[in-house]
Amino acid sequence: MNRLLSHNLWPTISKLAKNAVKRAAIAYVSSDEYIQFGEGDVLVCDSSPNAIKTGQTSAAVLKRAHDRGASLYRLPGLHAKIVLLNEKALIGSANASESSATNLVEAGLLTDQPTIVLTAQSFVNQLRSQAEELNENKLQKLLEIKVTKRMPTAGTAKAGVKVKPKENRTWIIGTAELLKEFPEEQEVVDEVIEGLSDKLSNPRSSVNHIRWSGNSRFREVCEEDDWLIQMWRPKGRKNPSWIYEPMPVVERVETDGVTYFLYEEFPKSDLRTKTWSNFKKLATRAGITRHIKPGSQFEITEIQADILASLWKEA
Repeated sequence: MNRLLSHNLWPTISKLAKNAVKRAAIAYVSSDEYIQFGEGDVLVCDSSPNAIKTGQTSAAVLKRAHDRGASLYRLPGLHAKIVLLNEKALIGSANASESSATNLVEAGLLTDQPTIVLTAQSFVNQLRSQAEELNENKLQKLLEIKVTKRMPTAGTAKAGVKVKPKENRTWIIGTAELLKEFPEEQEVVDEVIEGLSDKLSNPRSSVNHIRWSGNSRFREVCEEDDWLIQMWRPKGRKNPSWIYEPMPVVERVETDGVTYFLYEEFPKSDLRTKTWSNFKKLATRAGITRHIKPGSQFEITEIQADILASLWKEA
C-alpha cells in the first residue's frame, strides 16, 4: 500500500495513530490535537530553547506527552518529518502543528512497504541514539522559557550527527526443526532478547530466532534490518510445511562458533503462512526466476521483495 496524502493527511494519521505505537522524528511539535504520544511511544524533535521561544515546538505539548509515558528526545537542527505507526510509515512535509492541519498544503507518503518502513525505522533509531533525552527537569526548564513568536532562526544541529540510510536485503532461506537443544547458547540469546523491545515495530510482536552454522554468504552478510522469508520444514519432511511472511532481523548474536539471527515475529504471523506450492507461485509472479529448493539461501532484489510483500497480503 502506497498512498499520497495531502488535505486528508492529518485526519488519516489521527485515525491510524489511536491504536498504534508511534515512533517519530518530527522537526517541530506544537499541537497534540491530531497525534498524541504516550506510553511506549518515541518522539525526536527540535525542542531547543530557540524552537520553544519562537513557538515552533510547545513545551506544554511535550510535557503532556511525557506525563502520558512517551520517551522524548531533543535534536536541534532536525528538519525531518517521519512517523512510524506499527508497520506503516508516513514520510512527508508535515510538522505536528495546527497550521499544518488547517492552513498549509502538505504532502506525505503513507506506505506499508516493508523495506521502506524498516529503513524509516532505522533512520529514527539512529537519530534517537544521537539525541538528548528529555527528563522531568529539562522539560521544566523548557516550560519556563517565554514564548515570543518572533521570526524563527535556523537551529544548529548537534555536532557530529550522522544518519546513514541502510540498504536492506531480503533473503529466502530454508530452515529446519532443530533436533538438539543448546542450553548454554540459548541462555546468551535469551539475555539479548530481553533488551530488544525498543527495536520492534509493533509492541505486540515477539522475538524469535534461527541458529546458523557453517560457511555461507547468508551467514557472512545478513545483518540487522535485513528481512527473512523462512521456508520451514519439520523433522522427516522433504519439502517445507510452511513459508513465513517477511520478518526483519533485529539482532545477530555470535556465540560458540555459531550465529543466531533474532527476528521480529509479527502478531498472528502464523495465520499468514503460505504452503510450499503457493509460495513458489507468488515468487514467480514477483519475478524471482531462480529455482527455489527447500534448502535454498539467497538474496532477492528490493523490487522483487516489495512485489512479493504486496502479493503476500493479497493472496
